[in-house]
Amino acid sequence: MKMNVKFVILGGVLWLATALMTVAQYTGTGIGLRGGDPSGLTLKLYQGSSAIEINFGTTVFWWSTWAGKRAEKAALAAKPHPEDNLVSWTGYYTSGRRIGLQFVYQPIFSGFNLGALSGFHWYLGFGGQVNYGSLVWEAWYDHPDPYGNWLLYDHYRSGRVSDIDVGPVGMIGVEWILTDYDIPIALALDLSGFLEVLDQPFGKLYFIGNGSIRLLIDEL
Repeated sequence: MKMNVKFVILGGVLWLATALMTVAQYTGTGIGLRGGDPSGLTLKLYQGSSAIEINFGTTVFWWSTWAGKRAEKAALAAKPHPEDNLVSWTGYYTSGRRIGLQFVYQPIFSGFNLGALSGFHWYLGFGGQVNYGSLVWEAWYDHPDPYGNWLLYDHYRSGRVSDIDVGPVGMIGVEWILTDYDIPIALALDLSGFLEVLDQPFGKLYFIGNGSIRLLIDEL
């Protein structure tokens, strides 16, 4: 009996998923701008009941606590003399923008209307993201003089460390395709989550809201 119940539940879930999937939404290409993470250019390849979205631009995934640990490690490795003592160090990202590249596969689910407005549908997204930035560190060291006294902040050094964050991405969102109104534009809002698995040994999860506007070039 328990096995039958499991099969009934599984069958119901599969039926619901199949019922929600749209036979055909839109087939074509959209290119435009995306805000959130990453913020920049977006390319979406619509394939009926699914889409592939590629996003490239600046990213905000940089507040990792491991950035400071990498800076400390670099400062220790760069001691001017083996007997130097690391007195103080700082680690921070440069004013230059971090960059990110995101690939997401999106199953598109059944459309709906908002009052008299049509052309809405919601979607899920599964994919990956890689982010790159440059970490600047500064360090001060003390060094003993010939009499064995320590001279605080006797030496100063700085340098850069490359930082790469890689991990899976998931999202849920709503898109409004205005082709019903003969307008070659698509607007989307979604919430995405990024799990940093490199270089976070235990993983760190970030959530951020996103928005995009695309020109549907096949409709021009």
